[in-house]
Amino acid sequence: MAPSVQVAPQPDPAPTFKGTKTVPTESSASSIAPKAPLKASGLLDSLYASEELTPALGRVYPEIQLRDVLRHEKADEILRDIAIIISRRGVVFFKNQDLTAEEQKYITNRLGHLTGKPPSSGLHVHPVFNAEREGEEQVVDEKGTLNKDNEISVISSNLLRSLKVGPRNGADEWHSDISFEWGYIVG
Repeated sequence: MAPSVQVAPQPDPAPTFKGTKTVPTESSASSIAPKAPLKASGLLDSLYASEELTPALGRVYPEIQLRDVLRHEKADEILRDIAIIISRRGVVFFKNQDLTAEEQKYITNRLGHLTGKPPSSGLHVHPVFNAEREGEEQVVDEKGTLNKDNEISVISSNLLRSLKVGPRNGADEWHSDISFEWGYIVG
């Protein structure tokens, strides 16, 4: 049996994005403990137009800027609605975003905490594709900038080629990244 690792809770830091106000996080834990299916407040759809991509899957918000959502006085309510829509529609597209990596990480983590993710859970650190790789296996972006943040997983075909990973089919790629990580079910 593999040894288990206990990780201390990591609260979301209060955002300090230029031009935004600090959003209270209450230790990042949501005061909304889901016991029944989550219901959207409707604020997101009252503020921003959207289009359904198919009857059952996908939605696009062509005009929303997620950075502006962070500045909104009801940011948490809008982000919670976004999380609920993502869970219902499977995939949601936000076109032409102007976000920093820190803003993307904050939004991603906040989406989970506002819908019942345990306070002890933070952003996933991929066990292979992370910033601790060395030599040819280091991950760089399209501009050649080295990724130094373990909470950012860079998907790189160049890295796969350097590791001499051959062509694969979908069956070879099926997996669940975090099934081995400790956590608990809310509800």
